[in-house]
Amino acid sequence: MNTTRKLAYCFLTLHVFLSLTACQNKTETTTFSSEGVTVELPAEWKFNGLEKDGVYAPKEFTWDIGEFSAFGIYVYDKRKMEHFDEATLEWFYHRFTRRSFSEFANGSNISETRNAFSIAGMEGIHAVIAIELFGEITTDITILQKETSNLRAFILFNTTSAVEPADNVDISDLIEPILATLSIAD
Repeated sequence: MNTTRKLAYCFLTLHVFLSLTACQNKTETTTFSSEGVTVELPAEWKFNGLEKDGVYAPKEFTWDIGEFSAFGIYVYDKRKMEHFDEATLEWFYHRFTRRSFSEFANGSNISETRNAFSIAGMEGIHAVIAIELFGEITTDITILQKETSNLRAFILFNTTSAVEPADNVDISDLIEPILATLSIAD
C-alpha cells in the first residue's frame, strides 16, 4: 500500500474511532427513544429517521455517523411476520450485502472476508468487502442480533472507504458502550 493510501487510512480510522468512542467519554451523547427502541449515541450522529416497511426491515432506524458511514437498527416483529424464524443473522447479512452491492459492483471484482463473533452478549458477523471499481473501495460491516420474545433486531455498523482496512482491528471497545445502552421493547 502506498504512503498516501496509508495516511488516508490512518485519518479515516482515527475519524471512525473518535466517532464510535465518543459515547465512551460520556460527553456529548444523546438518548434516542422511539417505537420501543432506546439507545445512547454520540450527539454528532445524524438521525435519518424511522422508515416503516423499509428496504431491509419492517422498521428501520438509521443514522449517518460520518462520511460514507452509517449505524442502523432493523427490527422485525414475530407477530407481524409469517416467516420470522427465517430472519436470522446470516439471512440479514445476505439481505444487506446483496442489496447494497449487487447494482453497485455489477461486473467488478469483489473479495469478502467474514468472521462470526460475540460481543455484549450478542452474536454477530464482521465482514470486510472490497470492490475493485476505479480503485479499491472497502466496506467494513458489523451486524449484531438482539432479541426479545417477540422482536428481533439487527444492529448494523457500516463504513466505506477508498483505502484498505487495518488487519485484526478489535472493534469491541468501539461499539460495546452503544450496545450496552441498547434496548428493544414490544
